[in-house]
Parts: sequence; structure tokens; C-alpha cells
Amino acid sequence: MINVIVNGKGGVGKTVNANHVLPFLTSSSIVVEIDNNNFSSIYSNSQQIDGKTVTTKQNDLEKAIDDADFDGYKKNIIIDAGGGEDTKKVIKAIQAVGLKVVYWLPLMPDFETIGVLRSTRELIGNDKCNLILSNFRDLKEDFWFIFGSEEYGIEPNIGILEHFDNSYQVPNTNLFGIAKAYKTTIWDLALIHTGYNLEVIKKEWREQGREAYHKNMQMHRLSVACDRLLRQIEESKNQIEVCL
Repeated sequence: MINVIVNGKGGVGKTVNANHVLPFLTSSSIVVEIDNNNFSSIYSNSQQIDGKTVTTKQNDLEKAIDDADFDGYKKNIIIDAGGGEDTKKVIKAIQAVGLKVVYWLPLMPDFETIGVLRSTRELIGNDKCNLILSNFRDLKEDFWFIFGSEEYGIEPNIGILEHFDNSYQVPNTNLFGIAKAYKTTIWDLALIHTGYNLEVIKKEWREQGREAYHKNMQMHRLSVACDRLLRQIEESKNQIEVCL
């Protein structure tokens, strides 16, 4: 299965979701970034994803899509498209070869992004498309342009959700930045505490001394927090109705 995260606007959380959230939700191990940046230095310590970057040149883009098509029948793959014209190029290149994919559109709590979201969704056409409500602190308050606001007389715009097959909620958190500082993903961090029995390994940590014990416990708490976040995102699937 090939998953493609797109949006005609940059800075809406495509890369964060492509590397930290979608690999967990889709069990993908390969992330292809269509951009002119260097992927390897950002997530070089990850054991869960193998990332590579290709340029936005047409030949490189078409080859990346062909590679995804070649490998997609046996592996789950994520394509992270750049914003603006890069998103349009990726969608058109996919459509040109009739490739069936699942699209993911992230939306930030910014009213000005809703128009671009609509135009991107229209460009996608009839292919399956999921919505990610991303980087919010309070879902209903931050996405007032969807849920409306009685306080300011804003009518709800829930109808926009009908254009998506599924919706997910990714709240604002510093865990993505912390994982990036470790040059890995929150999925990698989330798996750390699943590899040991805490009560058993505490004995080993104590033998390493007090300072090492504190550091190991800090990492354990970070791992649990990352795991909790990913489970929360997974469970948020199509739960917007609960918020209404």
C-alpha cells in the first residue's frame, strides 16, 4: 500500500506526520520525501523507518513513484510531498500512471489553510483520502472554522468532513521535537519500554549507579509518553462526532 501525504500549502505538518505518525498508523517502513532537503541526517537513528529524499525534478519524481509502485505490493510506503506546486506535481504524476494510493491531508488550526485544503482535495478526485487535524491544543476552539463558535456567532462548517474517508487528531506536543533531537521517531521511542520488564530491569539500572538510574527512568517515561500519544491518535479515528 502506498500512502501519500499532501497539501498545497507548506508548513502544515506533512513531514512531522509522515515520519512520526503515519509509519505507526500504516505499518510503513519506507518514507520517500519529495523535496530538496536531506532526510538521512534528521532521522538517522530510527530503526523503524528507512527514509530517502528525491528532488522535485520531473525525472526523479517519476522514478520515485515507479519505485513505490514496484515495491508497494509487498511493503507499505509513505510519500511525503512538498507544499505548493510540489504537491500538484506529485498528485498529477500519480494520476498519470493510474496508481492507486491513499492520500492524507493534514490541516493546521489556521483559517487561511481551509481554502488550500479544499483545492487539494478536489485535485485528488475520487481516490481515498484521510484528514489529519493537527497541532491543536483544544480541538473545538482551535478549529473554530470547522466546529463554529457560539461566542462569536460562527456557524459550524462540519460539511467539509464529508469529503474525507477518515479523520484523525494529532494534538500539539513537544514529543515530535524531542524525538527529532534524538534523530529518531516517536514510534522508535515508544517501542523502547516494550522491550523489557520494568521491575526486572530496574535491578540492572540500580547496579549502574544513581545517575544512570535516573537517566534510564527518564527515557522510560519518555517512551511511555510516546506510546500513549500514538495510541491516542490511533483511537481518535473518526471520533469527531463525539466532540460535536
